[in-house]
This record gives sequence, structure tokens and C-alpha cells, in this order.
Amino acid sequence: MHPDTVKSYTQLLETVFLVHRMPAWRPGLGAREVHASKLHLVDAGLLAHILAADTARIAHDDQVTGRLVENFVALEVVKHADWAQTDTRVHHYRDGREEIDIVLESRSGDIAAIEVKAGASLNARDWRALARLRDRSTTRFRAGVVIHTGRQTIPLGNRLWAIPISGLWT
Repeated sequence: MHPDTVKSYTQLLETVFLVHRMPAWRPGLGAREVHASKLHLVDAGLLAHILAADTARIAHDDQVTGRLVENFVALEVVKHADWAQTDTRVHHYRDGREEIDIVLESRSGDIAAIEVKAGASLNARDWRALARLRDRSTTRFRAGVVIHTGRQTIPLGNRLWAIPISGLWT
């Protein structure tokens, strides 16, 4: 399919609110234009259908569960950012193998980052990218959060926390 056709179909899906485009975030403003946006399906049921996942597969296939949970959390954050007191833009970040699911940037340039994990147990690998971003952006970085399916809020170090998914609404 021709790239222009894909672009026009994607724009149509955005117009009818079936997908949400999340632009790429890079530390430099010019570099953001080059990197690809990430699309999230607004309807989790539609995403499960496209992934050919039934309830049993969602419960037992970590890749399917991970995609669904990340998609869900990303769209919840977009909703929160829309009504938040601080005007914030929502991005994703990928640089080589390093990826952060959500980067929030305020108009003042302050940033917060969110990594989404479908598991209840965590290890240092789960917040490594957040820590690297914190260490590279010391003056702008405000907080890093790993959203997980566990029940506890856990401090992970300087300006880093793990919070349960229910923390999105509390």
C-alpha cells in the first residue's frame, strides 16, 4: 500500500476516534519531527480482536496482556492530561533498544515518564530506562513511574516509584 494511502486511512481513523496518535519525544525539539508516532487503539476490545485474543489468551499470553495493558494505560494518561491543571503533552520515547512508554512534558519543559508493566512483580530492568532518562535530564526530570498490576506503591530510588494501575484513579 502506498504511504499516502496509509496516512489518509490513519487520519480517518483518528478523525472518528478509533486511534490516538502519540508523537515521539526526543530531548531536542528538532529531532522529534523525524521519529515516528505511535498509534493506540481507543477500544481495548477492538485491539484484543485484532490481536486474535480471547479471554484465555489475554490471561496467559504475556505479550498480548502487555500490549493491552500498555494501550489502556496510555489512553487513560491521555485523558488525565487533557483535564490536568498543568498543560502537558503526551509522547512516547524510543532510542535504539531503549524505550519508555509515556513521556509527559509540560510547557515549561519539565518531564515525567511512565513505563507500563503487565506483571505484578518487578525487577531493576523494568525501570532502567526511567533511571537513565532521569540521570540525563537532571534539571527537567520530575518523576518516573512504573505502572504495574500489583497492589503496592514501591519507592524505586530518587524520583522513581512503582504504582499499581489503580493509582491512575486515586
